[in-house]
Amino acid sequence: MTVTIANAGFEQTDDDGVVRGWTTTRPIHTTDEPGAAYSGRRSLLIDRENCDTLLSQDLTIEPGVYDLSLMAWANGPLKDSRFEANGEAVPIASAGAVQIDGEKTWDEIRLEGVRVETDGELDVRIYVEPIASPDFVGYIDDVAIERVGELTGGAAGATGDGSVGTDGAGEAGKPVWRPFVVRGDGPHDERLRIDGLADGRYTLTVMTRNAGGWERCYVYADGTGDAAEVGDAGEAGGAGAACSDDGTGVADVAAAATSRPIRAAVPRNAFREQDRDKWKRVTLRGIVVSGGALTIGVHAQADRVHDDPRGDVRVGSDVPSCEFDDWRLTRDERQDGEPYRLYIGGDITEVPYVVDQGGVFRDEAGNPVDPIAFAGANGWNIVRIRVFNETGKGHDGNGWYIPGGYHEVADGLKLARRAKAAGMAIQWSFHYSDTWTNPGLQMIPHAWARRIEGLTESEAVDELERLVYDYTADTLARLNAQGTTPEFVSLGNETRSGMLLPYGSLEHWDALARFYNAGARAVRELCPDSKIIIHVDDGGNTRRYLEYFGAARDHGVDYDVISSSFYPFWTQKSAHQFARFAVKVTHEFGKPIMIMETGFNWTGDTGSGQPGQLSNNGPYGGPETSSPELQRDFLIDLFNELRGVPDGMAIGDLYWDPVMIHANGDVHWSYRESDDMGGGNVVDNTTLFDFDGRALPAFDAYRYNS
Repeated sequence: MTVTIANAGFEQTDDDGVVRGWTTTRPIHTTDEPGAAYSGRRSLLIDRENCDTLLSQDLTIEPGVYDLSLMAWANGPLKDSRFEANGEAVPIASAGAVQIDGEKTWDEIRLEGVRVETDGELDVRIYVEPIASPDFVGYIDDVAIERVGELTGGAAGATGDGSVGTDGAGEAGKPVWRPFVVRGDGPHDERLRIDGLADGRYTLTVMTRNAGGWERCYVYADGTGDAAEVGDAGEAGGAGAACSDDGTGVADVAAAATSRPIRAAVPRNAFREQDRDKWKRVTLRGIVVSGGALTIGVHAQADRVHDDPRGDVRVGSDVPSCEFDDWRLTRDERQDGEPYRLYIGGDITEVPYVVDQGGVFRDEAGNPVDPIAFAGANGWNIVRIRVFNETGKGHDGNGWYIPGGYHEVADGLKLARRAKAAGMAIQWSFHYSDTWTNPGLQMIPHAWARRIEGLTESEAVDELERLVYDYTADTLARLNAQGTTPEFVSLGNETRSGMLLPYGSLEHWDALARFYNAGARAVRELCPDSKIIIHVDDGGNTRRYLEYFGAARDHGVDYDVISSSFYPFWTQKSAHQFARFAVKVTHEFGKPIMIMETGFNWTGDTGSGQPGQLSNNGPYGGPETSSPELQRDFLIDLFNELRGVPDGMAIGDLYWDPVMIHANGDVHWSYRESDDMGGGNVVDNTTLFDFDGRALPAFDAYRYNS
C-alpha cells in the first residue's frame, strides 16, 4: 500500500516559487530547469542559497511497518543531510553515481522498516546541510512511503510464538518451526520433517540474524522428505553434492530441482554497524514436494581458527551465532512449467586468452584445474559467452583492438562445448561489433560498415537489419549443430544508448527495434526454446528502465528477459536496493530480470599495484575494506535478495570477468593499435580467482546456493 504524501514531487509552489505542502524552517525553492527533475516538471533545489533547512510533514496513517524513499542527485557531497522518520534516519549521500560513459545518475535514498505505532503518527523530515561551495548543485524529488508489513514483535514480522508442527503448513501467517540459534562451537545440523503436504511447489522463508564468521551457514529443503546427511558440496550424499553418479562432476540439471535438497546461504544481516540488530529474510524458492513430505533444515560450520590448537573450537565472544525465526512455508501460486531456478555463474570468454598468456587456474588448495569444469563442480549452473564479429588489428575501437581469434564465434563454440560438458546452461551474448561495447561505444562491425558505405540512411538500416538476422541465424545454427543450443541469447551488450550507432540510436527507436527484432526472429526460428534478453547497464535506476523498456514495448520489440549490469560501484546501490528496483521493473513489464554483469573488489588494487576499474564497493565500503570474505558475503547477500523478489521474477546473476586474472601482468583488456602496447588489466582485483589463479572464498556463495 502506497501512502499519499503532500507535494511529494515538489511540483506545487506559490507565486514566488516557494515549496508548498511542507513545513520548513526557512523558505525553500524548487527548480524547473531542464534535466533537474527526476519526474514531473520540478524538483527541490539544493545550492548555497537554498540549504540549511528542515522540511517536515506530520502524517496520521494506518499502524504498521513502512519503507520511505526519495530520489537525490548532486555534484558533490551532501555532508550531514539526512532523511528521517519517527526517530530513524539515513544520510542523503549522493554525488550522482557516474556510469562508464561519464553520465551521472540519480540515487534512491531508502529508509526502511519504520514503525508506525497504534497512534498512527509518522513524522517525515528532510534536513539539508549548509552548503559552502558556490559550485554545488543538487536536487531532491519524489518522496514516497509504502506500507510493507504489520506491527509484530520478534524478527521483523516473526510471530515469535515458538510453535512447532505441521497443522496448516503452507498457510499464510502460520509458522512451521520454532525459533532457534546455532553457534559456531562445532558443526550443526538442525532439521524438521513436515508431513501431510500436497505435492507441488513451495517457497520457504525464514527471518535470520547472522553477524558473520561462518565457513558455511545455509538453509536447505528436501522435497522427498528424507534428507541425507548434510555436508560440503561434492560429498556423496550431501545436501549439495555437486557430482553425478558417473563421477564426471556434472550434476544432472533436470534432476537438480527434484532429486536432491536445495540450499540458500544465509547472508550477513549487517554490512554497516547500525544494521547489526536488523533481521534479514532468507528465501528458498523452487522447492518441489513429491510424496507429501518435506524436510527443512539448517547446516552451519564456523570459520576455522587456524592458530587454535583445538582446531574449530571457539570460545566467548569469538563464537559466531545465527538466529532463525518465523519459518514460513507457502505454496507457489504458479504450478505450471518448470520449477524456479536461480541461474548463477559467470563470463568465461577470457579463459582461452588468459591460458595462452600463461595464466594457471587453481583450486583453493593450489592444485591446477580447468576453470570451467571447476566452476561447474562448485556451484555454477550457467556461463556467459560473449562474441564479437571479427577481432584483430585493424578492427579497433577508439584505437584499441582485441587479438585476432579471441572472442569470435569459433572461439565461443569451443567454450560452449566445454560448458555443456560441465553441466551448465549457456547465456550467449551477441555484441554486434568487433570490439567492446557499452553505452559509450557501440561500433558497427568493420565488415558491415563496408557493406553500407555509400547507402542512404534508409538503405543502410535495411542492410543492417538483414546482416543482424543472417549473422545471428548462422551462429545459432552452428551452436545447434554441435549440441550446445543456448538457454539464453542476448541481443547486444549494455545497449542503453542503442546499438549499431548511429543508425540504432535512441533517436532512431524505429531502426533500433528493427535490429532487435531481426535478431529475435533468428532466435525464434533457430532456437525456439531459448529466452531472448535485452541488456542495459545501470541496474537499479528505475526511471531509466521504465523509459527504455517502455519505449521497447511501444515499438513492439520481441524479447523475454530484462537484463542489467549491477555493480555496487557504478550504481552506488546495495543488493537490497537492486531487488527493490527489480520488483518495480518486473511488475511493470511482466518480464523476469537477470543480472548480466556483477563485479566486486576482493582487494583494493590490481596485481600491478594500481587502482582498478572499480574504485570502491559502493554501500559495502571503500577500497580499504575490500577482502575476499567481503566479496563472498556480497554475493551471498545478492543471491538471497534475488530469490526474494516476488513470484520468482529475478532469475539469475552472471559475474563479470571472473577469470581475467593477473597472470604475471601478461593479460590485457586490449592492445593499442599504433604500437601493440597492452592496455593493462583493470579487473584482476574483482575476479573469482586471486592474482596467482587460486580460487577465492567467493565460490562458497555458489556452492551453498545450489
